[in-house]
Amino acid sequence: MDFELTQDQQIFYDSVKRFAVNELGDGAVDRANSDGYLWDIAARFAEMGLLGITIPESKGGIGGSLTDAVLAIQAIAEVCPRSADVVQAEILAQSAPLPNMQTPISWRGFCLIFWLAKGLCRLACPNLMLARQ
Repeated sequence: MDFELTQDQQIFYDSVKRFAVNELGDGAVDRANSDGYLWDIAARFAEMGLLGITIPESKGGIGGSLTDAVLAIQAIAEVCPRSADVVQAEILAQSAPLPNMQTPISWRGFCLIFWLAKGLCRLACPNLMLARQ
C-alpha cells in the first residue's frame, strides 16, 4: 500500500495549512477556551468550501473525498484544534442519513434548516440556493 499523498492532496493540504497559519494562529488559545460555536470561523470555512467538502457537486458541494476532509481537519487542527472542530462537526453531519436524501428539495431543506439560524445558507450551499424545481 502506498500511503503517500498525491500531488493534488499535498497542494490542498498545504493551502489549507497556509490559511490556518495566516488566519487562525492568532486567537487559537482564546478559541480553545470559548464555549460557543465559532460562527465566524464557520462562515470563513463555508466561503472556502470546506464545510461542503464531501457533499457531491450535484447537491451543491465541492465533491471532495473523505481523505480531502481529513487532510483539511488535520491541517487546521495543527494550528487551531477548536477551529478544526467546526469542519469535523460538518463532516459528521454530512455523513448522517439526512444529507443522503435523494431529491434536491430535501437536500435544500436540510441545508436551509441547518444554516438559517445564522444566515450562512448562501455561504455553505450556494448552488442549492439557486436551484429551482
